[in-house]
Amino acid sequence: MDWCIAQSIKEVFVGDVGTVSQGTKKKQKLRRRERQKISNWNVGQQVRYLTYKLQAQGIAVTKVNEAYSTQTCPVCHQRHKPKGRMYRCRCGYVSHRDTHGAKNILSEQLYGMFTPIEENNLTYLRVA
Repeated sequence: MDWCIAQSIKEVFVGDVGTVSQGTKKKQKLRRRERQKISNWNVGQQVRYLTYKLQAQGIAVTKVNEAYSTQTCPVCHQRHKPKGRMYRCRCGYVSHRDTHGAKNILSEQLYGMFTPIEENNLTYLRVA
């Protein structure tokens, strides 16, 4: 939140993951305990908390569809599931998997399609 205020951010886009737990019985690739964890996941709590904090500072929060945002290359628009922490496409595009999905969500909201966005001074809060 402090970063948003320092950067004069007016709107934050949040991926809508509300349908993740739907149909967990049909997802045969997951084990019983994994399906149970997903179905018990309180998806809306974090979004409600974030929305409450940001709106108190005058920052709008918009839920967006995040379908294929982590699988689609913004350069060649081919889809494949990433393996490991880096997203690597056959066309040569490489990005950290988490920032790749976030950039695709942002570019789709700004430009209506997945387009490359530069990473300037990317800083991680979590220290390994």
